[in-house]
Amino acid sequence: MTWVWLLLIVFVAYLVQSITGFGGVLLSLPLVILLVGFDDARLLTTALSLVTGLIVSSTHYRQINKKKLGLILLVMAVGTAFGMILDRLLDARFLILLYGVVTVLLAIFRLLPKRQESRSPTPFFLFGILLLAGIMQGLFVAGGAFLMIYAIYEFPDKTEFRATSSAVWGILNIFMMIVYGYSGRINTGNLKLVAICIPVVLAMIFLAEKIQARIKQAVFAKLTNVLLLASGLILLVSY
Repeated sequence: MTWVWLLLIVFVAYLVQSITGFGGVLLSLPLVILLVGFDDARLLTTALSLVTGLIVSSTHYRQINKKKLGLILLVMAVGTAFGMILDRLLDARFLILLYGVVTVLLAIFRLLPKRQESRSPTPFFLFGILLLAGIMQGLFVAGGAFLMIYAIYEFPDKTEFRATSSAVWGILNIFMMIVYGYSGRINTGNLKLVAICIPVVLAMIFLAEKIQARIKQAVFAKLTNVLLLASGLILLVSY
């Protein structure tokens, strides 16, 4: 049953990722941690986000905002490196609890009614959001929620955001897989997990291309946030 649950979680989470450009790790990691452990869960979600990001971004290459992609990668790379340093200094159990708390808070924030912004955010605010996205990526492979906040202001076109953010995950996660390899975190066990889940992810990408134009974005966003909240609560209760 463990494999059945794992594949079901991966399918739902990375279907969301392929349709929206983010959310795969946020939805899957809390539950995958419970199934396979913290380190294997992070490596699995990193590899799957890498594959999803590269395929979706290459399919929609013309919609990528190259200028903003470069800026996002530069700032998030700094944050990611800092997050990976923190990962070596902090206890794994503390990181799991921190991730659960952050997941729940982000879900609640995204479910609250949004007020119309009267002023544009400052460049300093946007820089800070991207830096936080990078730190979350380095710690939990989960910078998508903060990148989504950045996108609210900088990507009015959701197609452009989907393509650009997918490129971000593809490129950043190549870097993270290299670091995992050098640190000895890649082994036959987690590579087996990746190999089993990859076909599901490929099928999901194909399905996402068929349904993403038909789905109502507002309804889908609310459902995603409810799932996100549930995942975080399950992780906190379990630990």
